[in-house]
Amino acid sequence: MKWLQGMTRPMPVRPNTTYMESRRCSMSKQIYEYVLALAAQEYRVDLHGYMVESNHDHVVSTDTEGNHPAFRQKKNSLIARAMNVHLNRRGAFWAPTDREVVELVDEGAQAEAYAYTLANPVKDGLVMYGYQWPGPRSQPNNFGKERVIKRPHVFFSDNLPEEVVLKLTPPPCLAHMSVELAAHHLTEAVAAEEAKHRQKRAAAGLGFLGRRAVRKQNPFDSPTSAPTFRRLNPRIKCADITLRKEAIEALKSFWVSYAFAREQHLKGHCVAKFPEGTYAFRQGLDIPCAAA
Repeated sequence: MKWLQGMTRPMPVRPNTTYMESRRCSMSKQIYEYVLALAAQEYRVDLHGYMVESNHDHVVSTDTEGNHPAFRQKKNSLIARAMNVHLNRRGAFWAPTDREVVELVDEGAQAEAYAYTLANPVKDGLVMYGYQWPGPRSQPNNFGKERVIKRPHVFFSDNLPEEVVLKLTPPPCLAHMSVELAAHHLTEAVAAEEAKHRQKRAAAGLGFLGRRAVRKQNPFDSPTSAPTFRRLNPRIKCADITLRKEAIEALKSFWVSYAFAREQHLKGHCVAKFPEGTYAFRQGLDIPCAAA
């Protein structure tokens, strides 16, 4: 697939797929939660959990209608422009090379990603317990509850809703449980993840910055250490080894079919179908794509 060199490999976009996404940034709570709820409402994305540190965010959600790229684009675009106005700054808000969207295939992956998301401030040595984090962070006991977020005073046009409703639901892997039982299950998972990070930091002789010190940080500060770039950029997370192999093979098959269809179209053979899950070429373009 030589045509992929220098390009981002396509990802299949299918309805009822659960993802964890993360991106480096700087944030303000009301702006973030207003935009998150607005984008989720417009593109029918079910939100399960989110956490925002000073320079990145994590979101666990389910794309119910195959609109996740549009959801991410609206969320990230509005946040970037609003925060630039709020902080009176210019330039790129999001790190250009920091694209992380991982499909969560099974129950183990969804629960693990959820716990990782909410335990992030503990992992990073900012607070000892996740509930102490002063920035935007959901909790399992938010499931099923609706919270009204008013439109921030900065940047946003009056054409946008004055209020939006932020609602969180349990991940699909816990759909067989009651909301209360799902919340209890994930509360324990988050607590175990946080305890693991506390033990790891204690063994290394490291403490925590603390809530007060976090609040005193300058929004224009940035880490003094260079970011660590991993060689692997996983597209799929799956706890079950057999299911993981099947998901990886399905993704490889998608790439092969996509590359073939693209090559045929470049040669003028416009009847070649792109595989099911193709996103960009089925958005208002008269290009044949296999149905879901």
